[in-house]
Amino acid sequence: MGFKSGFAFPVKASGTVNGVMIFAGRTMSPPDIDLLNALSAISSQIGNFIEQKRAEELLRKSEAKYRTLVDNLPQKIFLKDRDSVYLSCNISYARDLKITPDEIIGKSDYDFFMAELAEKYISDDKRVMASGKTEEFDESYIHDGKTITVLTVKTPVSDDNGNIVGILGIFWDVTEQKMLENELFRMQRLESLGVLAGGIAHD
Repeated sequence: MGFKSGFAFPVKASGTVNGVMIFAGRTMSPPDIDLLNALSAISSQIGNFIEQKRAEELLRKSEAKYRTLVDNLPQKIFLKDRDSVYLSCNISYARDLKITPDEIIGKSDYDFFMAELAEKYISDDKRVMASGKTEEFDESYIHDGKTITVLTVKTPVSDDNGNIVGILGIFWDVTEQKMLENELFRMQRLESLGVLAGGIAHD
């Protein structure tokens, strides 16, 4: 025997109808109000579930795009909390530390560098967070057992209430650039001394 009666309830997500929930029966009796209210509530819950899943999917895609962007940068990028404990880093930085990005979570600079160097990094973190201002500076960094010069930019990270909750850092190798600058400075200084010596000899 076919169905003789039924009720249809719109399933909405973000105000848009995405489907219809149908309840059908074989009787022609008047609809029960409590049943209708229950079915209406169920359709609303289904709509909210769909909306939540869509939001989660959009967030997942957004995070994936962000991760792809960050992990394809040659610069080293990291995020720490207020205690200078690592929350995340990109592949480039993790590769230098000979770990995976997930393995840096919960670690500090003391886990990767000599105490003196780790103390300097953490001291810089605290100064930047205390001032609330972005800083750019040269510093030493150990990679494959060699000390190189890197240009580091550290900026405080704030929550929705404006409270500083951590620090974001990015740095890259400028050793060769610094060597060229020093060589240029040395040549200019020698040239200046040569001009000065020539002037004195002429006098």
